[in-house]
Amino acid sequence: MKYSIVSALMLGCADAVFAQSQVTLYGSVDTSVPWISNIRGNSTVRMDGGISQPDLFGLRGSEDLGGGMKAIFQLENGFLTDSGSMIAAGKLFNRASWVGLAGGMGTVKLGRQVDFVADKLGQWSNGYQLYNFYLYHPGNLDGLSSQFPVDNAITYASPRFGGLQVSAMYGLGEVPGNSSARRTYSVASTYDAGRLSLAVAYTDANGRAFDIAGTTGLPSALGRGLTPGSAMPIDSFKAGGIGGSYRFESVPLALNALYSRSTLRAGAAEGTMNAADLGLTWQATGATAVTFGYSFSKFEKTKWHQLHLGSMYAFSKRTHAYAFWTYQHAVDGLAAMNVVGVSSGRNQSVVSVGIHTSF
Repeated sequence: MKYSIVSALMLGCADAVFAQSQVTLYGSVDTSVPWISNIRGNSTVRMDGGISQPDLFGLRGSEDLGGGMKAIFQLENGFLTDSGSMIAAGKLFNRASWVGLAGGMGTVKLGRQVDFVADKLGQWSNGYQLYNFYLYHPGNLDGLSSQFPVDNAITYASPRFGGLQVSAMYGLGEVPGNSSARRTYSVASTYDAGRLSLAVAYTDANGRAFDIAGTTGLPSALGRGLTPGSAMPIDSFKAGGIGGSYRFESVPLALNALYSRSTLRAGAAEGTMNAADLGLTWQATGATAVTFGYSFSKFEKTKWHQLHLGSMYAFSKRTHAYAFWTYQHAVDGLAAMNVVGVSSGRNQSVVSVGIHTSF
């Protein structure tokens, strides 16, 4: 009898603890088959992972600490469904790895996180809104795609005041003798009023590296010759912009728009990318959405114009099939869609079909 009472008390305590804690396993799996008109002079059919949405799995959780405060964490890994390989070799949780506290005064997080140009501003780009990662700007030279998670980062996000929230990040460089070598600053302000959403963000980061030749086809930039496949160290990367979305009430349309500007400095030389996106999503039926988009990018003397037409069909809330056509035209340079490869000429087209599911 004594042991039964003790066991019942222990189970009751365990239930109380577990009721205040929550851990969720989640993920996204996406694979498509694109036909690409021109990569270095040849057309090809291949399989791409993570184009509609990134391939990832992770754990997120929280524990109620009482008094309106809770402990939170997230561990997230990115991979490629087509090959099963990790996005970043040697990093188990390459997309996110942080722990924090959330309460009435806001949220503080410590660990590996995405800067706010990618996190807050990037979500209003055509690449994100139209579910087509080929639409991120050539070379990702404005950092809108989450290619550069920040290690050793401290972030703070304020409570929301009438839809307004401000956020700040500081990434410790942790280079002995040179604290600024790899440090990152990032700030953002977001506003959400139902049908209207807006974001303004800015990032100042040192120590990033870009394979400019391999991703844009430019033979030279920042005053020096470039080699495809070789990442060029950037002393200073500064990027910012404004973006947002408006969902119409009388018709099933959503409009997204974005402007970004970034400056890359290596030594005394600088290069600037200016980019703008305009996208439209028409919810034709409860299950079918049609998407349209135009993007413009300019880095140094090269300009890229990009068009998108796509459709998505939802089998359920978690699973959908999609098809799209993407076209890019370059001026004073080569066509080079994001993650596609560099064309041998000024034009490049992609026709793709795929399927995505999440859990």
